[in-house]
Amino acid sequence: MYQLLLVCFIHFFFSVVLSKNSDNIIIVFSSGAITATKVPNELRIYYNHPDFVQGDSLRVYDVEPKSWRVAKPRFVMQLEGISAFVKTGLRAPPPFGMDKYYAMIIRNDTSLKRYSDPGRFHWMEDRKSLLENLSLPQLFIPGTHDSGSYQRPGKDGIVKNLTANWAICQDTSIFEQLESGVRFLDIRPACTKILGPCSTYYVNHGPVKMVPMSQVIHDIDLFLNITKEIVIFSVKQFPSGFDNENDHRHFMHYLKKKLSHHIYQHSSAKRGWATPLSKYWLKNKRLIISYTSMDYLDSATFWPGIEQRWCNCREFPTLHDFLRSPAKWNSTVVPVADMAELTHNVGSVVTDLTPLTDNSIRAWADEAGGFIPKWYHEEFNSSANIVAVDFLHASGIVDLAIWWNEKRAQWSR
Repeated sequence: MYQLLLVCFIHFFFSVVLSKNSDNIIIVFSSGAITATKVPNELRIYYNHPDFVQGDSLRVYDVEPKSWRVAKPRFVMQLEGISAFVKTGLRAPPPFGMDKYYAMIIRNDTSLKRYSDPGRFHWMEDRKSLLENLSLPQLFIPGTHDSGSYQRPGKDGIVKNLTANWAICQDTSIFEQLESGVRFLDIRPACTKILGPCSTYYVNHGPVKMVPMSQVIHDIDLFLNITKEIVIFSVKQFPSGFDNENDHRHFMHYLKKKLSHHIYQHSSAKRGWATPLSKYWLKNKRLIISYTSMDYLDSATFWPGIEQRWCNCREFPTLHDFLRSPAKWNSTVVPVADMAELTHNVGSVVTDLTPLTDNSIRAWADEAGGFIPKWYHEEFNSSANIVAVDFLHASGIVDLAIWWNEKRAQWSR
């Protein structure tokens, strides 16, 4: 009898210990941005396992394993340390190629951690009871840099194709970015004029015309209609066609006409950026438009421009040092966006015209996938607010943000 009780106690004790330990383990999936390789869009994994011991293993499955003892893994490796970035040799093309995979960290006969898609499509609503008392500056918000700079197969001309190395920053549409978990959009509006005010609005990257603004509006509207998610729509720079206050007034009117049923007006936020998420959900107004120029023309509707920390650099060590700088740390009072990406300069734009060179934005984003999860999990987790990346699926930033938002919400209680 005593032996049975002892066995039960030991089993319970180790179950609790393993459960607590597993809460500190993180597994993050990403999909390589490079397609012209032996394994296009390769599934990569960042893991951090604080209680690692020799003999622990990582296993990846392409069907949900009811039991790791029975299911046949597609990839197995012995862990060699507390954290690592691993290439699996498996294909995971965006936007949904990662969703079919499952991962486990195994020790002896016990699964320490099981990973699958964390519900990126509606991750905020799924965690509403956890997050509702937090404000937007208190969250870790995954975003995209130059969100509207993507190619549309069969619809883009020679100029956009020739400038792809330095102008294309994403490989999925706005809607696909949102359904993949992005909640911060970085949009650069431009317009064309024919003997008068703006007639047609576009998204530009510098001088290059990308996609019609109407497509961006359509995607945001559709996403907010079918979810309960909260989205920050940041407009900035206005690289072409915005010459005076009237141009901005016309564009503000255009945005309100198209999206007024979603907009949470700045004047409604009595606590400003400290407004808890519960208020957005209560009013069912879940779109915040941050206007980084002349927001005073309609400050009742549009929120002030969000500060964006941009390194304007071409080397990862320089980017790391910039992101580490205490000067950029978020105070949890106003939003701060890290532009976690490398940037071309005039010289590289001229010289890097060969498709998919090692200095293309796509190649840089692919390499950044090995740094971003490690930096933001191990170093910048307390200061991260909005983190915007190029080629979203190469970064793993959505899964990382979801994990840290759960932690922040638990600690704030």
